[in-house]
Amino acid sequence: MVSVYGHEYHQAVDNGVDLAAMCAELGVRIAEVDGVAITLEDTAAFDEALTIAVALHAYSITIVETGEYEPNDAGHFAAAVSAFGRRCDLAAEHGIVVHIEPFAWSSLGRTADAVAIAEAADRSNGGVLLDLWHHVRGPDGGVLDPSIPMSRILGIQLADTIEQPWPNVRDECMTLRQLPGAGHAQLARRLKDLAARGPLPPIGVEVFGEVLDQVRPDVAASAARDALEQTMAAAGIGWLPAS
Repeated sequence: MVSVYGHEYHQAVDNGVDLAAMCAELGVRIAEVDGVAITLEDTAAFDEALTIAVALHAYSITIVETGEYEPNDAGHFAAAVSAFGRRCDLAAEHGIVVHIEPFAWSSLGRTADAVAIAEAADRSNGGVLLDLWHHVRGPDGGVLDPSIPMSRILGIQLADTIEQPWPNVRDECMTLRQLPGAGHAQLARRLKDLAARGPLPPIGVEVFGEVLDQVRPDVAASAARDALEQTMAAAGIGWLPAS
């Protein structure tokens, strides 16, 4: 399974490439449609993401919050719950999961706050995408609230961290993510801890920037798969390729 950003889909369409047919031919499934729904409140952006997800037979849509959100404000919370519930209902008509992804510099950066929205919305296809890079570098500080149910973690992304954080977390995220096992985020230990809480959701690798930019796509894909297999083995988790 691989992720697709909205601009990648549109670039393929503009160049006459049928991504759905290409994925079918290669036996690849789209995991997430990312980078389109950049706030819970933007209806048009979500509609675009859903159109792409349906066209590509994607597993999920990721929503990130780039606007202002105050988790302790009852009005903000109620609006977020209502908006997320509506998004989930639209996606459910097509069998698609909807994630909120907390990220390090977001106003909705804490996993517990994102889970609270998903829990209150109470949709079976609604939950949180836990990107362990953001979990370590963001406001979670690498600590997951023990009260968070694994049933609301509907996807996990892996990328390792360099040893010392950069002053600008966004720049570090976009340029210096490391392949799983090549850094200092203790990903195998974190996966093992998550597995002890309950069944794990789909797990993928999200690495971009300097690490893989200079190699061919097939080399990058092989390196990511190898890193994922090795990290899961170190966590004591069996490897089961997606069907």
